[in-house]
Amino acid sequence: MNVKSAALRVVYHADRHSVEMDSRVNALMYLVTESTEVDCSFEKQERATSINLQSSEVEEALSELESHRLIETKVESTIGGDERTTYLLTDKGVSKAELLIGDSDIEDTIESVVSEYGDYPISNLLNDIKNSEPAHEWL
Repeated sequence: MNVKSAALRVVYHADRHSVEMDSRVNALMYLVTESTEVDCSFEKQERATSINLQSSEVEEALSELESHRLIETKVESTIGGDERTTYLLTDKGVSKAELLIGDSDIEDTIESVVSEYGDYPISNLLNDIKNSEPAHEWL
């Protein structure tokens, strides 16, 4: 499974077919790549209590999904002046994701990762990722 397909499935399995924050999308995709054969690399910047995960492959996948009108992004300003991005599946994206879904171990893993960690407080999730062992089993 490629990164674009995995990203589409991550957003599909999220509550209301939407994922709030770039950091959450990257964290969920990181967990998916750690738990499956989806091949995606992440740049990790450690902080005092958490970690910042970024992947140009995930950014490119989300951009491509948006250009094909499978997802839309909403960018809002936070009280602190930062920007918060929300990724939402369009009706076309929901239809495409439903066509792609099959009974596979990868699909089950993506669904499990998103249901387990999708609503997990982001600071706790990033801290858990930072403090996990390299061979940590997420599910």
